[in-house]
Amino acid sequence: MGQLNCGYPSGFAWLEVIIAYSRFTHVERIPLGISPKASGIVFFPESCKEAAPELAKGSCTALGKIFGAPWRLSTEYKELEEAVGGEFKRLGVRAEALWTIAVSSSRGLPHAAFKSYFDSLKESIGLSSLRIVPPASIIFSTVKVDGEPDVDLKTNIAWPEVPKQTWNYVKLRNAASPKTELDPDPKQQWAKQEAHMDAFLMGLEKRTEEVVRAEADAGDPEASVEYGLRLYLGIACARDRTLSRVYFIKSLCAPNATDTLKAMTHGLLINWYLFISKEFMQIRYLYAACHHANISAPTDAMLAMEERKEQLRLASDKLHIQRMKQPNRYRCATPKCGIESDTGAKLSQCGGSCDFDKKPRYCSKKCQKFDWQNHKPFCRPGFLSVPVRMSYGSTRYLSSSTMDPEELKKLGEDAEAKGVEANANSDLDMEFLQSAIALNSRTKKENRPELLAIL
Repeated sequence: MGQLNCGYPSGFAWLEVIIAYSRFTHVERIPLGISPKASGIVFFPESCKEAAPELAKGSCTALGKIFGAPWRLSTEYKELEEAVGGEFKRLGVRAEALWTIAVSSSRGLPHAAFKSYFDSLKESIGLSSLRIVPPASIIFSTVKVDGEPDVDLKTNIAWPEVPKQTWNYVKLRNAASPKTELDPDPKQQWAKQEAHMDAFLMGLEKRTEEVVRAEADAGDPEASVEYGLRLYLGIACARDRTLSRVYFIKSLCAPNATDTLKAMTHGLLINWYLFISKEFMQIRYLYAACHHANISAPTDAMLAMEERKEQLRLASDKLHIQRMKQPNRYRCATPKCGIESDTGAKLSQCGGSCDFDKKPRYCSKKCQKFDWQNHKPFCRPGFLSVPVRMSYGSTRYLSSSTMDPEELKKLGEDAEAKGVEANANSDLDMEFLQSAIALNSRTKKENRPELLAIL
C-alpha cells in the first residue's frame, strides 16, 4: 500500500509517494513535464479538485515506472480521498482499487519518510549541519478563500458601483506599478489616475469581456493583465478570483511582455495571495507572495536603479573625455586589435625611449611584437624622420640619429628628385636610396657613426 502527500515549497509543488512502513520514497515534481529551471508559479491549487488531475497523473507515473502497478493508495488527508479517486476513474484507470483511496491511520508517516529523504539530500551536498526546515504538505481543508481585494475606498462620496470598481482597478494598477519618479507630485499623480479612470470607463463599452478575453488568449500581455484585474474585481464580468490568477500568469509568461508590465503583474499577484482570507494568512500563500515580492520592483529599488544609471552615465562620459585627451592610454596600439580598457593600468606601456605622451600601449606581448616594426623608428632615442614620396605613389620615411635636420631634409629632397626621374619601379627607388645612404656614410667622419633607416 502506498501513501501520497502533496507539498508546496517556494516556487514549485511536489508529490510524495511512499511504501508504508518502509524507507522507499518517490518524489515527483508537478505539474508533470515542467522544465527543471521553471519556477512552477503556474501551478497553485487552492482545492483538492484543482490538485487532483496532477496528483493522479503523478501517481500513475510513480506506480507505472517506479513501484509497478497495481497498488492501493491511501492518504492522511480525507479531502484528497474522493477527488483523486474520482480523477483515476475519469482517466480510465482499469485498476479499480485505485478508484477508492483510503484514509491512512498511520499519521505522520509521510512526513517522517520525507524528512529522512530531505536529510539525505542535505548530506549529499554538504549541508547536513545547517538547520533547513523541510517543506510542509498542503492541507486543503484549512484553506478558506473568502477574502476581498485591498481596495477599500477611504471616502464618504456615494460612488455608483461601476465607477467605484473602475477606481479600484486604477488604484490597484497604480499601487503595483514601479515608481520611477524621484520626487512625485501628488497633484500630478492624482490627475494621471483620474485620466486613466476616465479612459478606462469610456473604453468599457467597446472593450467588452469577450473582446479583452480574445486579445488575452491571443497572447497580448497587456490585455491579460486587464482581463485578470477585471475578473479579480468583477468589472463588467462575473468575479472569478481563480481565473484572474490564470491571466496574470499568462502576462508573466508572455515573451513580448515588458519588464515594467511584468513588475506590475508581480505586484498584483502579491495582492492576490495576501488577501485570500478575512480571518488569517495561509503560510504557503505568504511564501508565494514573497516569491513575487522578490521579483517586483519596489519604489526604493527603482529609485536606486535610476540613481545607478545616472552614475554609470557620468562614469561613461568621464571615460570618453579621458580617452579623447589621451587616446593611446586606453587603446591597444596594434592596428585592427580593437581592445580598449577603462583604466590605463590594464594595458602595458612601451618601456622604450619614445616620447612619454606618445608612448603606445598594448594588451599583450603578442600585439607589442606585431607592432614593433611600426613603432621601432619612434622608439630609438634621438631619431629624426623625413617623408619621401616614391615614384610609384607610396610614401617612405628616412630616419637618422646622427644627421642634423638640414642634412636629412636635403637627402630627402634628393631622394624624391632622383626617384621621380627614375621609372616607376620600386627596385630603382630602393637602389637609389641605398646609394644615397652609402654616399652619405662615406662623407661622415670616422668618429661619427651613421645610422639611417628606411621605412
